[in-house]
Amino acid sequence: MFEYFTPKKKFEKKDFEFMYLFFDNGDYFSLHGSEIAEIQLKLYDRLVWGEGGFCPVAESGYIKLRVGRKNKALYDGMFLYNAEEYIKDRKSYIENRCVKEGGIKFVRLFDENH
Repeated sequence: MFEYFTPKKKFEKKDFEFMYLFFDNGDYFSLHGSEIAEIQLKLYDRLVWGEGGFCPVAESGYIKLRVGRKNKALYDGMFLYNAEEYIKDRKSYIENRCVKEGGIKFVRLFDENH
């Protein structure tokens, strides 16, 4: 049996180029790194298999966002059941989806090497 571990790293918002936010129903959208206002994550020592490779898992923490009206991410990826609402008013859509609808499954953070 193999066990995989990663050194613990203190994340800073400047470490991320963009992020994807995934929901329980498979929907996701991207946010530019500049939209991360603050990030504080504590990771478990052990990695898990997921998303095509080994990934660290957050034990606790938070990510505060400062969502803009337009997405400045190089990869403006999204798959949403109501994409028209997202396109019409991205900021309101994201605030509503995260706060009122909930169902966030996981967050994928990308550095300059993706």
